[in-house]
Amino acid sequence: NNAKVFGQITQRHKETDLTGLLHTNNVRILDRATAPRLPVSPYLSINISAGIAIGLLIGLIVAFAIETLDNTVRTPEVAEGLIGAPMLGVLPLLTDAKQRPMEDAPTRDLTVHREPTSRAAEACRSIRTNLMFLSAQKEVKVIVVTSPGPRDGKTTAAISLAITMAQAGARVLIIDADMRKPRIHKSFGLAADKGISTVIMGEATLEALIVHSDVPNLDVLPCGPIPPNPAELLHTERFRDILAECRRNYDKVILDAPPTAPVTDPAIMGSLTDGVLLVLRSGHTTRDSAAYARRHLNDAGAKILGPILVGSGSRVGANSVVIEDVPEGATVVGIPGRVVRGKEARRRLAGGRIDLEHHLMPDPVGEALELLMDRIEFLEARLSHMQERLRQQQQQPPDLSERKVS
Repeated sequence: NNAKVFGQITQRHKETDLTGLLHTNNVRILDRATAPRLPVSPYLSINISAGIAIGLLIGLIVAFAIETLDNTVRTPEVAEGLIGAPMLGVLPLLTDAKQRPMEDAPTRDLTVHREPTSRAAEACRSIRTNLMFLSAQKEVKVIVVTSPGPRDGKTTAAISLAITMAQAGARVLIIDADMRKPRIHKSFGLAADKGISTVIMGEATLEALIVHSDVPNLDVLPCGPIPPNPAELLHTERFRDILAECRRNYDKVILDAPPTAPVTDPAIMGSLTDGVLLVLRSGHTTRDSAAYARRHLNDAGAKILGPILVGSGSRVGANSVVIEDVPEGATVVGIPGRVVRGKEARRRLAGGRIDLEHHLMPDPVGEALELLMDRIEFLEARLSHMQERLRQQQQQPPDLSERKVS
C-alpha cells in the first residue's frame, strides 16, 4: 500500500511540473486604446446652447409672471380705459442732476418755474392746452386735483399746472385744500398758522390770507390749521361762497385735494367745482384704486376731466415720439411723428420741441437697444477717425530734414 501511495504522489508531482511548464493565457486584446482628439466631458457647445435656451425660457416665464401679477397702471391706454376719460398728458419724473428722483419737495414742486424749458414744463404746457380744448364749450375755471392714493404726485402736478397757467398770463389761485396733510405752504415757504380753514371758520377774510408768490400772476392760499372735521367744513355754505368769490376774482382756481381712497373730501369738492383732474403714478397706482376713485367721484356727481399720468423715469430717449419736420422754435401739440433713435432723435429734438402728451413709457428692451445703437455709432465714429488718420499718415511724405548725413 505504501508503495502504491508513493507511486501516486510521484505521478501527481510529475503532472504538476509539466503543467507549470505550459505557457497558457486566456487574455485577448479586443480594441487598442487611442488618444481622443476632443475632451470627453464637458460638452461645451451643448452646454452653452442648453444654457441659452433655459435662460431664455426662464426669462420669458419671469417676464410673463411679472406682467401678469403687476396690477399697477403703467400706460396711458390703461389709464384712459380705467378712468373713462381722455388722457390729458404725461408728466415725466422730476430728477436731479444725477438722474435720481428729487426728495426735496420745494425743489421738486417749483421745477416748472425755475426751469421753464425743461421736459416737465413742456408736459404741463401740453396739459394746459388740452384743458383749453376741453373748455371750448363750457369754461373750466375751478379745478380739483386729486389722486387715488398718497404719493402719486398730485401736489407736484397741481403746483406745476398752476405755474404753467400763470406763465400764460392768466390770474391763477392755488388753494391747499388738503386739510389732512397739507404741503403747499412748504413748497412756497409760507406760514401754516392761517389759511382756508381759518377763512371757512370765519376767523379771517379771504383777501387777507391770499399770498402773492414769486411766480407772476400766481397767488397762494395755504391750508391753515388742520381742523378735526374737514368734511363738515366743506359742506358749509361759507365754503361755497369762498369758491364763488375766487371764481369772480381769478381766471383759474386750482384746489389741491387729498387722495380719494381714505376720505370723501375730493368728492365733495368735485361736486362743487367745474371738474376733477385725477393724477395716476405709473408703476405705483393700482388699477383697483384708480377704478375706485372713478366710481367714488362719479357717485358724488363730480366731472372727471381726465387723468394725468406721472411717468416713473420717463424721459426723452428710447421710445420717445418725435415730431417730424418741426421748424425752429415751434411747439407742436397732438401730432405724433414716428419713433426715432440715436443721433437722428437728437437731431430732430434740436430742431423743435417734443409733445410729451404722446410720450411713451420707458421700455427696458428699447432702452437696451438705444444704448447698444449709441455704442455702435460711437465705435463706428472712432474707427472712421482712426482710418482717416492712418490714411493721412500714409499719404504724408517722409520728413528728411531731420536726418543726419554722415
